Amino acid sequence: MAQDVKVNLSEWTQERLMTRDSGLIASSISGWTNQCMQLYKKLIEDYPDTAEVAQELKGNVDAFGKNLPLIKAFTSEAITDEDWGEIQKVVEPSVGEDPFAQEEVKVSMFAEFNLYQYIEEIEEIEMRAAKKAKLANQLKNQKDDMKNFNLSLGEYKGEHLKIVGFDDINGFLDDQIVQTQQMLGSSFMKGRLKAETKTWEGKLNHMSELMDEILKVQRTWMYLEPIFGSGDIGTTMPQEYKMFVAVDTLWRNTMKGIEEESAIQDLSEKENIKAQFEKSNDDLDKIQKSLSDYLE
Repeated sequence: MAQDVKVNLSEWTQERLMTRDSGLIASSISGWTNQCMQLYKKLIEDYPDTAEVAQELKGNVDAFGKNLPLIKAFTSEAITDEDWGEIQKVVEPSVGEDPFAQEEVKVSMFAEFNLYQYIEEIEEIEMRAAKKAKLANQLKNQKDDMKNFNLSLGEYKGEHLKIVGFDDINGFLDDQIVQTQQMLGSSFMKGRLKAETKTWEGKLNHMSELMDEILKVQRTWMYLEPIFGSGDIGTTMPQEYKMFVAVDTLWRNTMKGIEEESAIQDLSEKENIKAQFEKSNDDLDKIQKSLSDYLE
């Protein structure tokens, strides 16, 4: 064991930390500490004159152990360039204006630049980075869930011309929006991650508003289609018929597009799609009003 400790401590001190497994280093230190304590107890009982060997070995292990907090922080996968910039500012008084890159960090530099004095500040940055990483992973999961959320079509007059399951759609979008708003409320939501999350919130709101417009069009279109679908009313209400044909074309093309690619996110990213459905709803309102006036 003594030889393993000597070799590994030397390698871990001189080699770049990013090439090493920090978890393995921590577990090795813990294991050696326990072995040294057991060895000391055995030597005290059987060979008391040699017990100090175990004490000396444990002292070397303990001395290296004080590096573990910085090793953990410097090698954390949660640390981004943004976080590393914060660490560089913290250690600048000792390192100077030409700070080292994360990939170049060695344990030998801890004593060289007396980085131990910054342990609390560096651990705080790493803790915040871990919290941000958790939020970033949550955001990624939300985006993945959205990519896999598809719209379903039902039949209308023998064709797939209506969207079904609006309650499920709205419930899913509402859940996503609430989760995103909760994330944005976190004190650890900073910098680029916050900007990315805000952008995602905007996309979710856009999808939700789009689906509201689509549902409204679907209801009115299904009510008016039997009246204007035959074309007979075109001679009586030519302007309204022309508007309905435009809405009908948009609706059928949209349903065909959903049949080919059913992801709600793909639909929401079509150019001017929300504005087109807003206009369709305005036109359908005008058509309904004119129809009511005509029937009276």
